[in-house]
Amino acid sequence: MKTPKRLLPLLPALTAALGLMINATAPAQTFQVLYTFPAASTGARFDNGAGANPSGGLILSGNTLYGTTVEGGNNTDAGTLFDLNTNGSNFTAFLIFTANTTEYNPDAGLVLSGNTLFGTTEGGASYSGMVFAANANGAITNLHTFAPGMIEQFNISQYRIVTNTDGVGPRSTLVLSQNVLYGTTETGGTNANGTVFAVDSNGSNFVNLHIFSGTSGAGTNYDGVFPFGGLALSGNMLYGTAAYGGTHGNGTVFAINTNTGVFTNLYNFTNGTDGAAPYAGVVVSGNKLYGTASYGGTAGNGTIFALNTDGTGFTNLHSFSAAAVNTNTGYSTNSDGTGPQGPLTISGTTLYGTAPSCGANGSGTIFKLNTDGSGFTTLYSLSTIALNSANSIYTNSDGFGVTSGLVLSGNTLYGTADNGGQNDFGTIFSLSLPTGPQLSTIHSGTNLVITWPTNATGFTLESVTNLGSTNWSTVSPPPVVINGQNTVTNAISGAKKFYRLYQ
Repeated sequence: MKTPKRLLPLLPALTAALGLMINATAPAQTFQVLYTFPAASTGARFDNGAGANPSGGLILSGNTLYGTTVEGGNNTDAGTLFDLNTNGSNFTAFLIFTANTTEYNPDAGLVLSGNTLFGTTEGGASYSGMVFAANANGAITNLHTFAPGMIEQFNISQYRIVTNTDGVGPRSTLVLSQNVLYGTTETGGTNANGTVFAVDSNGSNFVNLHIFSGTSGAGTNYDGVFPFGGLALSGNMLYGTAAYGGTHGNGTVFAINTNTGVFTNLYNFTNGTDGAAPYAGVVVSGNKLYGTASYGGTAGNGTIFALNTDGTGFTNLHSFSAAAVNTNTGYSTNSDGTGPQGPLTISGTTLYGTAPSCGANGSGTIFKLNTDGSGFTTLYSLSTIALNSANSIYTNSDGFGVTSGLVLSGNTLYGTADNGGQNDFGTIFSLSLPTGPQLSTIHSGTNLVITWPTNATGFTLESVTNLGSTNWSTVSPPPVVINGQNTVTNAISGAKKFYRLYQ
């Protein structure tokens, strides 16, 4: 939802305002590939100088996008840090990691403060990961190296069962607040089930805020297992998810008080209509948390959910639909995608997200919906992939397997596809959103005449007397067509009103 903008007051008793909530197809959006990660320049597959598999997503500063690739760059396949302009120009891999050094494979996104970028790598001197600070000149500082871990075994899902003191494998984007970085490790800690940590932005005062507990033979515990997703901070409260564990073994939503260290399990997934395996973290807006689960729901293909920050009021906003094999391509397809793994992006009352699989072409989707669960729309389905038999890679025009979140700036979303594109190394893309129809108003005597184009089908004119309210009501009488415009005439009387078109 765009923030309603005030029009000129017509009378002291009435002010018209416009707000748009466009939740169906309406005007088309424009998808653009800003950058395709190139093929190798030598005989080594990953020696491409730019990186491969940008699974960590993007951040935006001014007109510059920053991101990471977990692989590629040089023949040690250790990943890169990159930047490029929002129009796709001036791509630079300003830091190319090498597996011969103490840091490599940045699987998470970046956070920017001033001229300093903060991030994590899976590898490092201890092979357990590190937290780093870097700048666009390629200088990097190791802020914390996670302790060496003991690999005890591989579990049924082929995740490493690794124990150490502080965690292994930081794979989520950090949160920075008042010179303190907060993050998670997917495994490790004394119970091998992951940790939540804090460290000052200069590398001092590392502390484990929470070490996830051991599990029963059924994979259950009180707090969760494997916190893959990132954290959200509101005031002194951190909110996050664990992909597995909890009382049903299907994952949890949790909160940690940064002042007291108190951990609270807010919700235990059941693998029913609520979902299961919340790989992504949550976003917080007011007293609400919004997130995704990769499995479960009515068709078993994942959900989008809402939850109050006190753990009450869990709501399934959307269940991803059942999929069927397309006999022409051999890929499973549906209308909305399956298995969401990336965090949601919130703007006003609209949530934006990605699903890495299915959709119309079997390659994943970009979607939006309202925070009340209405108006789910597939904004874009990535194109069908094809096997290039010459070099055994899967290619398409725009990428596939989007597992990261999106960045919204103005009317444009930016994101990364982990794989696909011309070389199967992934892409960076933008998606310009439709702006929708515009309302016009005319003061005619004691009436307000409101008009909008007749080609904007499916929209309803609504009004409210307080922009803080959610109780929008349909304006009466219904519109009539005058001079090619939908037209509603309302008497100017009573309290001031704000108007919007809703679909």
